[in-house]
Amino acid sequence: MIWWILWFVGTFFWEVEDSIAKHKSKESNIFRVGTITNFFALSIFLLLAGYKRSSDNFDLSMNPESIGLLTIRMFLEVLQAHVSFQALKCSDRSTFSVIRILTIPLMVMVDISLGYSFTYFSLLGIGVIVVSFLFFNTKNKTLDFTGWYYVLFTAVNAVITISLFKYSITHFWNSIEVDQSFAISSVFLYFFIGHSYYYRHNALWYILKDKMYRILGLSIAISTALISYSYAYLNASEATTLKRAGAMFWAIIFWTVFFQEKHLKKKLLFAFIIAIGIVVMMF
Repeated sequence: MIWWILWFVGTFFWEVEDSIAKHKSKESNIFRVGTITNFFALSIFLLLAGYKRSSDNFDLSMNPESIGLLTIRMFLEVLQAHVSFQALKCSDRSTFSVIRILTIPLMVMVDISLGYSFTYFSLLGIGVIVVSFLFFNTKNKTLDFTGWYYVLFTAVNAVITISLFKYSITHFWNSIEVDQSFAISSVFLYFFIGHSYYYRHNALWYILKDKMYRILGLSIAISTALISYSYAYLNASEATTLKRAGAMFWAIIFWTVFFQEKHLKKKLLFAFIIAIGIVVMMF
């Protein structure tokens, strides 16, 4: 299945990007990290659009009727990006995971209301993943709810932005490259202008100065492109579930291989249950 390949590779690079972004957003400023990540993400879609335009498979359509929804999405994507960085800086990791998982059941309800169909195994797999996230992130832990409102906003707003993207490419038949280019360009301009205003220099120069920003940028470009295309093959809630589950799966693998983590058996069990949920969704 092509969506399996897109998910497997895309979530690997998503976790690489997420780990670096968390580190960089704490040591620098969100405008710099936001500018660089969105520059690379925008670049990959512009390159893909250019490739499709020069090939025989020219399909860069955009339905004029979708402009209103796209405008709303562009505004919400800017809010999502800014608040997400604030949530990463202010909230506890476990609390972040617990509240953000709310996106998935909300998206299932939205997908059902929009008429998307689910198999029994797909819903069962989603349920396994959601319950495992809640269990392993709350068991024997006292959650620190500092910055919970940032995380809650991103969880709910993600339902809207993802649903608008899915609706545009399936009901208006917008090109993924065009739709994503518009949405990401709005976020890029927000961070670029914000950095230029507050810090009086070009954030893109850091791409040349720091190789970690280059790794960060390439990772976000690859992951964003692959995961975006997975939405063409799956319901929005299924793709989102796989994205969150895949990122956590790879995070546990990274912890196991590169770090001396505590409670290793517990985390490996968590990864195993996530894998079961993913396999169940494939049927």
